[in-house]
Amino acid sequence: MTVLTRLTAGALAAGVVVTAAAAAALAPTDVPWKLVLVASLWAVPGALIAADRPRNPVGWLVLLAAGMFATAGLATAWLESGHRTAAPWAAWATDRASALIVPATLLVLLLLPDGRLPSRRWRPVVTVVLGAQLALISAWALLRGPAPAPDTELPGWTASLTNPVGVLPSAWTGVVTTLEPWLLTGPLVLAAGAIAHRISRGWGDERRRLTDVLAAAMVFLLCVVVGQWVWPAASGVLDVAGAALLAGSLVSAVLRRHMRRAAIVVGHALVYSTLSALAALTTVSVLALLRSSGVDVPPLAVGLVAAVVAVAQLPLGDLLRRALRRLRNGPGPDDEELVTLLEGQLLQSRHEMVAAREDERAALRRELHDVLGPTLAGLTMQLGVVAEIVRTEPDTAAERLARLEDASRRALDDVRRLSRGLRPPGLDELGLLGALRDLAERQGVDLVVRAAPVPALPASVEVAAYRIGSEAITNAARHSGAQRVEVSLEQVGTTVVVRVADAGCGTRSTRPGVGTLSMRERATELGGRLTIRDTEGGGTTVEARLPLSTVPT
Repeated sequence: MTVLTRLTAGALAAGVVVTAAAAAALAPTDVPWKLVLVASLWAVPGALIAADRPRNPVGWLVLLAAGMFATAGLATAWLESGHRTAAPWAAWATDRASALIVPATLLVLLLLPDGRLPSRRWRPVVTVVLGAQLALISAWALLRGPAPAPDTELPGWTASLTNPVGVLPSAWTGVVTTLEPWLLTGPLVLAAGAIAHRISRGWGDERRRLTDVLAAAMVFLLCVVVGQWVWPAASGVLDVAGAALLAGSLVSAVLRRHMRRAAIVVGHALVYSTLSALAALTTVSVLALLRSSGVDVPPLAVGLVAAVVAVAQLPLGDLLRRALRRLRNGPGPDDEELVTLLEGQLLQSRHEMVAAREDERAALRRELHDVLGPTLAGLTMQLGVVAEIVRTEPDTAAERLARLEDASRRALDDVRRLSRGLRPPGLDELGLLGALRDLAERQGVDLVVRAAPVPALPASVEVAAYRIGSEAITNAARHSGAQRVEVSLEQVGTTVVVRVADAGCGTRSTRPGVGTLSMRERATELGGRLTIRDTEGGGTTVEARLPLSTVPT
């Protein structure tokens, strides 16, 4: 099914591109680049979305819109080249059937990003609106009279062509023309409302994706407005640029790919297009006001006015960027504030780590001073006395030497105890896996080791891995009832993964205790993660992911 879906999406996109290329090749002089390029730019994103998310109608709707653009472009080129064959159908497809692009685009915006409406309450409203649009488009397509529209841009000779499917009275033309802006253009506000509704209720990744789509749609609208009102000669280029940006943001929103890059591009495009439109509108207004007052404005002054307006609007760019960041991130802190917050938390964590290290050093110093210090000092003093009485009182000297031997043995035990607290001695003697195997043998558990080659681990990571592994083995021996435990060790990127699995009773029969909390703390303090889950088929799996590089103290 997946392969068939991808082949279908690819074939449809290829058909759209071929149709657009045929339109470009067929046009005699003035190639309808706008229709051709928009069709091609929308075909590829539509195919990508449809192939990756076949159950999401957004991709298929984008392909439908691209196909209608390409068909309209081919039909226009066909008529521009003077072909009379199927000319009524070509004019009908260009000026009447292509209106289906509007409800298709409306549906795309309503269903972003997951292919569902914002909520069930939207269903009756969308059903009524789409029904009205389809009814209006059907009436528009079935009117008797000329095949082209009254305001057509097709060649003049096409005005004599008759609608090949005209069955409705031509007297309805006025009513349909009057309803067109209300039923076709007006409902686009509904799409903007749907996106705004999702943004207001969304959070995290979904909110950022929808904000980028809304920003791209605003850029597209600004490109259309600027092209029609300010720079008509470049309207085609601006329309294509806006359509390309919107198509790219749709792919990023639905497939969640290159989101950060898309957000940067969309953000810059929104800021610069808004500033450009405002600068153009302000400049034209100022010049019109000066000329209406009788002031002669030379060409150099026109440039000076435009430069002053552009400089005056520079603070507005920062306001737009902050507003866009706030809209993307929601009511919480924006990216800069979040970075500052994280830096503060990191600094606090480092202070806490340093404080904990100093506390451990102070505790070790107290142990050495209060326990080992007096013992070694007493041994030193008594050894000096023994040297004096060993010749005169050998029995007393032997008795004291026995007590000194016992005291030195206790001191050695204290040293070993302190050493174990600093670092398990088995790690240096047997290595990580050997130390775990030795622990399992002392617990009466059969240990199976599955380890891939890993480099020498940092001391902090090795100790944490041993403590977590030993606690998991001990829990398995005490609580799971399993006689066999499997330990695996592997490196995944810059992370070492320690996994301990048993075939016991699972986690449902036990409650997390101090040992579980200790394992989580050891993983967390290195910036890692610990998960405990039931193993498929019975038993428990403890998995620790520990980064090989930690924050320096």
